[in-house]
Amino acid sequence: MQPKVTLHTAQDVLRQVLNDSDCSKPTLVAADTNFDLNLTNTLKNFMLEEYGLQYLPTKCTTDYGSTLDQSFTNLTLDEIFKVGTLESYYSDHKPLFVALK
Repeated sequence: MQPKVTLHTAQDVLRQVLNDSDCSKPTLVAADTNFDLNLTNTLKNFMLEEYGLQYLPTKCTTDYGSTLDQSFTNLTLDEIFKVGTLESYYSDHKPLFVALK
């Protein structure tokens, strides 16, 4: 999402994507929302309440200590081996990864 997008607009975009998806099947959503989840729980609550998708916590996802990139899933923690970030030479954002068992 563009850095100046409002939270409301971000939720609308996620609704457009997720309303066309079957979230009763295993689902993993990874997004660069540009909302620092260290500062707000609004997006976490929206994804959980509207789609049953829980936030997969990671350490900071940028070189500046913010968490602007997130992943959400309906998989159980027993199905997930590891969640984390990698270093990137080309961006100040760190790529997310989710390893499944």
